Amino acid sequence: MGCCVNYFSERDNLDLNLELEKDRQRYLLRNLPSLRDNDWINNINSNLNTENINKNYSMKNSLDLIDKKNTINSIENNNEKNNIEKELFLLINNLRRNPGSFIQIINKYLSLIEFNDKINSYYINVNNYNIIIDEGKECFEEAINFLISVDPMKNLVLDDNLRINFPEDNINLCDDKDYLNNEINRINSDKKYNNIDYICNKNVHNAEFIIVMNLLDPNNKERPNRKILMNTNYNKIGVNCYKIDEKNNVYCFYLIFGDDKIKEI
Repeated sequence: MGCCVNYFSERDNLDLNLELEKDRQRYLLRNLPSLRDNDWINNINSNLNTENINKNYSMKNSLDLIDKKNTINSIENNNEKNNIEKELFLLINNLRRNPGSFIQIINKYLSLIEFNDKINSYYINVNNYNIIIDEGKECFEEAINFLISVDPMKNLVLDDNLRINFPEDNINLCDDKDYLNNEINRINSDKKYNNIDYICNKNVHNAEFIIVMNLLDPNNKERPNRKILMNTNYNKIGVNCYKIDEKNNVYCFYLIFGDDKIKEI
């Protein structure tokens, strides 16, 4: 039941990432948010620079500043999380409703694939990270042929019950199969769903690329993720994700599929 795949891999990436790290630092310097855009920071800074403010008041406002920064970071992370969940839901339905529309998207990533002699493997750079694709171009071509042959499907309905609880006390369990299977059993404890399955990925924050990688499913010739993603029996889906690496903006993504159609007797 279910499939866990870590598409975010740092294996043998040291040589590949040397130049990327320089580019990323330049990018960060160009894109750092301006403190001048935050009115509350201006207010606090102007207060702290006032000669009549004592040290206790200054300390209080410094702590307030930290609290507000943490609050803003929390809000931004939550918005980021909600946005990519919605985007994944919409993209999955677009894919199922019109499979051929994703051929152009797969070709876009196919054009980005490169081979590195030092690690003897193909990779794609996405969000400034090198994602290893051992099968190389063949899995792209195979996915395109699949999309040409598959029939359109009905849209999935978003179901809030189909959500895996993130193990905040131990994030190492986020892709643990026993933990996830227990969560699936919890979700379907009332036998509401005839069938239920899940896809679990660790990946970069890029909804389109997540769908592409699950279509390619390059880590398993049986393509279990693709089979779940494109299964016509499912009519419901739950989508949720959690940031597991703040520094690198890496998420753990859960796609949970269910079938609660009434069976004909």
